[in-house]
Amino acid sequence: MQRLNVHLHTQRNPPYVLNLDPAVLNLPYEANIDIRDSINYKEVMKQYPSTLSGVTVDMVLVQMEP
Repeated sequence: MQRLNVHLHTQRNPPYVLNLDPAVLNLPYEANIDIRDSINYKEVMKQYPSTLSGVTVDMVLVQMEP
């Protein structure tokens, strides 16, 4: 992802980058939308210890509803 991001910036075609991994500690690039701003994965893991991926998708969909 980082290489693609750098390549597109050098081509003067900056990408719109999304981070959909709530458990990533560091991103080597800047994300326009970062799911970590909306979801605290540690709290989710306390409530749903073995289903983080499915819960994350559900939470994203709920937050997208008008």
